[in-house]
Amino acid sequence: MKKDLNSKIELVAPAGSPANLDAAIGEGADAVYLGLHNFNARIRAKNFAYNQFEALVSKVHDLNKKVYLTLNIVFENWELNHLFSLLKYVDIVKPDAVIVQDLGLIKMINENFPTMKISASTQMNIASAKAVNLLSKHGVKRVVLSRELSFNEIESIRAETNAELEIFAHGSLCVSFSGLCLFSSYYGGKSANKGKCTQACRRLYQNQFGKSGHFFSPSDLMLLQYIPDMEELGIDSIKLEGRMKSAGYVASVVKAYRYMIDNYSLDREDALRKSIEILHGDMARAKTTYFFKDRNNLSYINPDEKGEIGEYIGEIDSIKKDEDSNYFALIKSNSTLYIGDTLRVVNKKGTFKKSIVVKSIEITPNKNVANENLANIISIPIDETIEKNMMIYLVARRESDRKYPHIIPSSLSKYTRHPGVHIAPPAKNGGISKKGLSKIFDRGIYVKTNNLNDLYIIQSVRPKKVILELNRKNMEMLKKNLALLPFSSKEIIIYLPPYTSPLVEDFISSDIKFLLENKFNQFVINNLAHIQILKNRDVSMIGGPYLYTFNKYAAKFLTDLGVMFFISPFENNKKNLFSMFDSFDPAQWFITIFGYPELFQINANLGKKYNFTMVTDSEKNSFHIISNEEQTSIIPEAPFSIIDKVEYLEKENLRKYILDLSFMNINKNYYRTIMKAIENRNVVEKATRFNWKNGFFREKKNRDSN
Repeated sequence: MKKDLNSKIELVAPAGSPANLDAAIGEGADAVYLGLHNFNARIRAKNFAYNQFEALVSKVHDLNKKVYLTLNIVFENWELNHLFSLLKYVDIVKPDAVIVQDLGLIKMINENFPTMKISASTQMNIASAKAVNLLSKHGVKRVVLSRELSFNEIESIRAETNAELEIFAHGSLCVSFSGLCLFSSYYGGKSANKGKCTQACRRLYQNQFGKSGHFFSPSDLMLLQYIPDMEELGIDSIKLEGRMKSAGYVASVVKAYRYMIDNYSLDREDALRKSIEILHGDMARAKTTYFFKDRNNLSYINPDEKGEIGEYIGEIDSIKKDEDSNYFALIKSNSTLYIGDTLRVVNKKGTFKKSIVVKSIEITPNKNVANENLANIISIPIDETIEKNMMIYLVARRESDRKYPHIIPSSLSKYTRHPGVHIAPPAKNGGISKKGLSKIFDRGIYVKTNNLNDLYIIQSVRPKKVILELNRKNMEMLKKNLALLPFSSKEIIIYLPPYTSPLVEDFISSDIKFLLENKFNQFVINNLAHIQILKNRDVSMIGGPYLYTFNKYAAKFLTDLGVMFFISPFENNKKNLFSMFDSFDPAQWFITIFGYPELFQINANLGKKYNFTMVTDSEKNSFHIISNEEQTSIIPEAPFSIIDKVEYLEKENLRKYILDLSFMNINKNYYRTIMKAIENRNVVEKATRFNWKNGFFREKKNRDSN
């Protein structure tokens, strides 16, 4: 459905702080998206207090502009009361919509706050019309589509839905599929799905041949030139990324896109030229159009470029301390800095980042070097946390920060609303009977693989059933060797891929038709599109790990749609999982006890770009790069294992265990060894627990020994 061409596309800008809010509105954004101090995917941004939020919603509405509140993370059961209390407050303040990732939040809003408008975050990994339309039936008015989609794919989605569609048009890209990155969570629980991403993609790695590079750090998205095409297509809104960036960045980007939207109809080429000139002040990375027009683009990653935003100034050559104990960094550089400029200091591991404002500056000619690009020694004040050899980037110019009218008034005395303390009502039942659950999927070991040939090895110690990933290679082999398979169709569960674009959707739909005709009727679903594809079919559906059932509301959202079983997400922890069982039978849950989680799932065949298959980070952790024509997966060298906790799980009545052999070159001896380890509850050496014990990162938490 194409919208009225007389109506301009909505320009939605980031507001990570009051200054950024002022810049976004001051430069002509139609709407802003922003978060409170918790429950959003940019928890490290300055964000807004409750009284600030109440005030800004009122003032922005007075300007006939919109405010979208980000609640775009997943939630655990212990957070549901906090979340419900927050929603009661939001329902009174009335932003124009809330942007959500968690399926449970959609259910909670629909059951308790029916007039609240919902937008689906790009973190929901929505990439097809089927998924969009399913969400539309559950009160979602707008969907922010996955960033990996091409123009043609977006065009096909637009033709098949009446829902509002929003796309990211500018800013930082995640190298992994939207909402599927587990890397940051894998080491220390700082999950992107909880707003605490440590940007593992931006780090410096070394391959097995000794070469270092930023092998997974993508350039920044820029679709400025395609604004006319998006408007013609009927896209309702474009979003600019940048809640963690400076007010100067926000001002430059909003101004550039505002100019393009308002002027391209007069002279498209001239409007683009002037808009790009405005963008020179954004101090960001190199630009890419990603896959928007070129499905095979691999140039969006340049390993030789540093992963940080801004202009690279240089490394800290030394640090001096004056007699008053003030610290100063000495940098060899020919860059020009001014008092008031904002710098970012980053260590080479990428584990330390700090922004500083230049309060004084001293420049001394450096006559001891031949390189004229290092002709000066720049001295700037720092604090004691900053060390030698750290890298310095210029991220905002003093002169780029124009003074804008303040949106939030200086006095907030009349804005006194607060969430208070409320108890979340139980989610309404999903209508599933617990009777006969064990007859569908009995207790025991379920072995998962992404390689059909493994079935001939797995038969040597037969598990309860096999979980086989649906991919093109497996389907080709299955169709050719159906009669020769060592397992019957009733013994094979088909695992559907998390990312489901229109192209993938067509492939899945065709293959599912073949599978159903041949009595395969058990599926692991990892995307809402899969539910629509399997609708009205006589099948058993297991909610996969990428549907993120971290809370009772999310699980009940899926049971409403006929999903009877769930695989606990890799990021889940035992305490949160066990808290589900006052509402769900443990017999409905599968738990992975061994496997190599996909930390990045990348929508490109990096095997065409790189001649290496392993990288190591600065902490000597190694990762495998496994590529095929469909995607690239980054796998840790150390597996996840809680095999030794099986006895403990049995006491909690968890009896369905997944042994995930995907991405492994197994043989019969190895397979038998690991099955024996499960039988004996052995500890797997050098394995990690992921979040099983400690859960998502929290500043203060109680830990126990199991």
